[in-house]
Amino acid sequence: KKGLQYLAFGGGNKTVAILEFRTHEQIWESVLQIPCKAHINDLVWNGKGMLCIGDDDGIVSVADLSYLKSGKAVSEMNYNWQRQGIISQLKLTRNLGRNGITSLCWHPKCELRNNQDLLAVGGTDGIFELIDLT
Repeated sequence: KKGLQYLAFGGGNKTVAILEFRTHEQIWESVLQIPCKAHINDLVWNGKGMLCIGDDDGIVSVADLSYLKSGKAVSEMNYNWQRQGIISQLKLTRNLGRNGITSLCWHPKCELRNNQDLLAVGGTDGIFELIDLT
């Protein structure tokens, strides 16, 4: 459906909130909250609907929220998709508890790699990593 947009935000409250904006109706609502164990430093979506979350404890979580790309408003969906998004999380750790993840970026699609599954991760330890999630 035209006019659906999503916003993810988080921070010191250790929760990532997902808002759905239905621009054609000029309304919005909170559709999902993802609990985290530490303060959230960075969030980034890719074009497939994967949401990457970086926190103060050195944890990178990747949640599959591709259901939001269906074109249907959440109010029109079966709510099983919310459980699926939370269950389908990948967690990566680096220097757990001693390193904050401060920067995340999905590598843009290019001719050599026809996917959006390459994730760049940077943290307070000064290490930069590229992670292939294919």
